[in-house]
Amino acid sequence: LEEVPFQDSFCQFVLRDGLFATSHSGQDTRLDGHKYQGVLLTYHGVPVLDARGELFGTLCHFDAEQRHLDDEQFSLLQRAARVISPHLPA
Repeated sequence: LEEVPFQDSFCQFVLRDGLFATSHSGQDTRLDGHKYQGVLLTYHGVPVLDARGELFGTLCHFDAEQRHLDDEQFSLLQRAARVISPHLPA
């Protein structure tokens, strides 16, 4: 995978809104005009905090194909981010 500049990533929406989920970016009007709308079809992301509770990054599931993450699966992603946090440097 190529590195994507922050301003072109969907991660920016996780940081802005506290989470971001789309199962079909091509049909998601929140992404109208975005460089990767319809290219990276699926994105579900949550913030990851460091041991001090400061933003470290995002944990995400993404795919070039349309995929649905149900509430239970998205909750697992959120819980995984919380489990990771205490193991990150402060």
